[in-house]
Amino acid sequence: METVPSAVESIRYKMPTYDYEGAMLCAFASQKQYMSLYVEPRILDGYRTALQHLNVGKSCIRFKSIDQLPLNLVRTVLEETVQDLDAGRAEQGKK
Repeated sequence: METVPSAVESIRYKMPTYDYEGAMLCAFASQKQYMSLYVEPRILDGYRTALQHLNVGKSCIRFKSIDQLPLNLVRTVLEETVQDLDAGRAEQGKK
């Protein structure tokens, strides 16, 4: 993955997933009417306004065509997720 080179591909819950240091970074699913990108809900909450043209769930962004998905915004969400995971690990290391 270009945005997070250390991400590792896996399968979780029967979905293609990218993991970052053992934690789920994002996952993909394809349903009959749309595709979904699953990301960290706390990070996604900050971008709901920018994604209002799409169907956004608690932790997923639903889209019918990859052209609808703002890839720069997805890149930002993934980068923030990595920062959040790193910060959480650093905090746990202090305890």
